[in-house]
Amino acid sequence: MTDILTIDAGNTRVKWGLFDTYGIMLEHGVCLHCDLANMRLPEASRIVISNVAGTQIRAQLEQILPKNISINWINAQASACGVTNSYEQPKTLGTDRWAALVAAWHINNQPSIVVNAGTAITIDVLNETGIFLGGTIMPGLRLMHDSLGHNTANLAVNLGEIKPFPINTQDAITTGCMNAALGAILITAERLQAHYNRPPAIIITGGDAVIIKENLINEVTKQAIIVDNLVLQGLYLLEKLIPQTIKKSDPQ
Repeated sequence: MTDILTIDAGNTRVKWGLFDTYGIMLEHGVCLHCDLANMRLPEASRIVISNVAGTQIRAQLEQILPKNISINWINAQASACGVTNSYEQPKTLGTDRWAALVAAWHINNQPSIVVNAGTAITIDVLNETGIFLGGTIMPGLRLMHDSLGHNTANLAVNLGEIKPFPINTQDAITTGCMNAALGAILITAERLQAHYNRPPAIIITGGDAVIIKENLINEVTKQAIIVDNLVLQGLYLLEKLIPQTIKKSDPQ
């Protein structure tokens, strides 16, 4: 058996995908952090993990992972799989962002914006030669919304609808949060378009990918596509093309 199990431990959920030797995802699943003890994983010959959820989640994962299989807890690198990492300290780039960039480059091989829309929204940029130019991190839609509800006295906490010109507080907050995310993507796209004289490729992944894609109607961003499980795809590529085993007992 040469199947590779990929695990993406994010800020809220843990996602996993089982890939065969040809890169086809055979199975996948997801669970909340609070359900980790009950998560059941398929058998595999190798396991590769991105963990941005901290040491406590890593410890919980180690309790349910098999003890006799090669496990690779990845770190971002200076370069891998055709992507060059321009972060000032490459290893400090989030492993989920790194894996998503690798997957995006193998999908497009062109100047691209990679948007991961989850608890946080990351907007990262690749140039025409696979160099990661940099990116931004902002609160996700729900986190933006909840921060207003929790830190103000008179603002509604229930989700509203996205409207061109909201006329109630719930819609005003929900629309404002969406506009913030769309504006950040649009600014990045306009900067790339100015450099390359054409709209850049935009790949969106994560739990809020669909609603963000539905609202990206500007000419510079309307070519955006959704790619599910982008981080898991990148983890597969990192493990398949440059396998490197890190013992489970090693520090994160």
